[in-house]
Amino acid sequence: MIRHLVLLLITATGLLASEPLSLDRIVVIGASVSRGFTKSEPFGGEKSVQLRFDRYLDAALTVPHGKIINDSNHLFFTAVEKEAGTQLDRLKRRDPTLVVAVDFLFWFLYGHPDRVGDRLAMFEKGLGMLEAIDAPLVVGDIPDTSAAVGHMLTANMVPTAGIRAEANQRLAEWAAERPQVSILSLSNFLKTVEAGSRLEVGPLTVEAGKTRELLQPDRLHPTAAGNAALALATLATLIDDGLSEKSVLWDPGEVTKATLAPAK
Repeated sequence: MIRHLVLLLITATGLLASEPLSLDRIVVIGASVSRGFTKSEPFGGEKSVQLRFDRYLDAALTVPHGKIINDSNHLFFTAVEKEAGTQLDRLKRRDPTLVVAVDFLFWFLYGHPDRVGDRLAMFEKGLGMLEAIDAPLVVGDIPDTSAAVGHMLTANMVPTAGIRAEANQRLAEWAAERPQVSILSLSNFLKTVEAGSRLEVGPLTVEAGKTRELLQPDRLHPTAAGNAALALATLATLIDDGLSEKSVLWDPGEVTKATLAPAK
C-alpha cells in the first residue's frame, strides 16, 4: 500500500523519541469533541458515548495497547482554566505514555469575550499548562468554526482569522521547541471538510464530495466517520515516532464499524 504523508492534515514537529513509543497508557484530554457530543443529547447519553474519541483510537490500533483513558469533559467551555487544571492534575496521576489533546486548546481562544478576555493571552495560558505534560503529546491547532455560528456558537465567540493565525503560528513555534509534541491540523481538516475536498490521512484517501459526511449538522462536532478520520490522523502524526504504519487500521469504515459494534 502506497503511503501518503499527511501534509494536509498534520503539521509534524519531528518528534525524535529517545525510546520506542509506548501505547501502555494513552490518555485523552480536552473538550466535547474528545468526550463525544451530539446536539440531541447536550448532557450526554448513549449517542454521545458512541462518539467518544477514545473508542475510535482504540478501534484504529491493531497492536496490543493498554486501555485508553478519556478524561475530557464536554462542559470544558464553562470553566476553561479550572477544568484544564483538573484534567492535568489527574493526568499526572495517570503517568501517561501518550497524551491526545485534539481539542484541548480550542476554548483557550474561542468563547465569549467577557470570559476569554485577551484571546492570545488566554491561549498562552493554555500552552503554559500543557508544558506540565512529560510524555509524547498530540495537540490540535485552532480551526475556523465560523460555519457553526447560529448552531452551537454565536458570532462573538469566534476569534478573527488574524487571531487564529497568530495562535497557530505561536503553537507551531512552541511545539518546534518540544521534541515530544506534534500538531494535528484541525484547521486544515475542517477547511477540507467544509469545502467537500479530497482528504488524505496516511494511506487513506477520502474522495472529494464525501468529506462533508465527517461533520455533524452543527458544523462543529464530528460524526462517527469524522471521529474515525480524526483518530487515523492523530495516529498518523506518530508514524515517524515509533508507531508502525502496520499498527493502524487505515479504513475509517472499518474503524467506525468496530467502534459501534455491540459489546460481546
